[in-house]
Amino acid sequence: MYAKGFYRKGNEEICSDRVKQKSLSFYEFCKQFKEELEKICSHALVAGMPYDLFWHGENQALDYYLEKHNIEIKNANIQAHLQSIYFLKALQEVWQDTSEGYKQIFPEQPIDLGLDKPKSIEEQERENEERIKEFFASIKNKGAK
Repeated sequence: MYAKGFYRKGNEEICSDRVKQKSLSFYEFCKQFKEELEKICSHALVAGMPYDLFWHGENQALDYYLEKHNIEIKNANIQAHLQSIYFLKALQEVWQDTSEGYKQIFPEQPIDLGLDKPKSIEEQERENEERIKEFFASIKNKGAK
């Protein structure tokens, strides 16, 4: 069995660019191979893979756990981004100019990510045009004062 980065060419064991030496003794190769496996094992444990499954389970199990870990990180980033949007809207709500009249900025319902139903291209274009018109109208109103 050879880990990623190590392969066999004829009777000679060769390491990829991770190992800069051209020829290794069998002892050196085993030592570096063990170090690589320990690094991979630590990544697997961080991803939530059980220790016994790493050493005695199927080879593909590591790929599944790493993919799950990447999805969890992506979801955490999305949640952090949404929280920052809510926080920004709350600040805008507090600091908005009430002399022109009150317009609620903070959403009454959770922000829809659009994951349930994809919008048509025409619908997206219409929404973008409305946002642009509102933006330019707000600029004209502020410039007229």
